[in-house]
Amino acid sequence: MNFEILYNLQHKDLSVCEIRRLGLAADAPPAEVYQWLVVLGDRVWPLDFKTMQRGEIERREFVEGSLSFTPIHGELKLLGQTFSLVTQAATGSNKLIIQDYLKRQSPLGFRELRPS
Repeated sequence: MNFEILYNLQHKDLSVCEIRRLGLAADAPPAEVYQWLVVLGDRVWPLDFKTMQRGEIERREFVEGSLSFTPIHGELKLLGQTFSLVTQAATGSNKLIIQDYLKRQSPLGFRELRPS
């Protein structure tokens, strides 16, 4: 599955990425097209998106926590922990890890169904 990384925020222990899946139908729901992922080592955890605010500081709310960021840095609050982030270009290894995750989770190109 083809995708592009729209945002990549880096902490020494993890990365937070927003991806956009490419090649889907033009009328595909945003939940199938866009997804936020946490990459830790060779593992990927999807974040269950709730809301978003645009502005000088971008804000995203997830079931598991929240993210606020600018073009330079950000802060992730996840499961009671806070991570300071720096905006960087995505690494080749992160792209491969995400590609492998997408193939395993959604071989047909659609996001798996989750209760939230």
